[in-house]
Amino acid sequence: AREGGIDETLDPPLRDARKLRHGYIGTEHLVIGAASVIEQESPRLLCQLGLSADDVRRETYALLGHVT
Repeated sequence: AREGGIDETLDPPLRDARKLRHGYIGTEHLVIGAASVIEQESPRLLCQLGLSADDVRRETYALLGHVT
């Protein structure tokens, strides 16, 4: 995949969709992926909110009824 290409962008949401055994990539997976990108590109943003990408993933999984 190209640096910053679509494959790289969709890889984190795809991993989470597979982990959740979902046959699609939905907004919930994109939110988790976006949090990961934000944490890498602008770590202070999530930190200022008192969050991490793992926090976003954990809460999203909980909302979906998936226990990690």
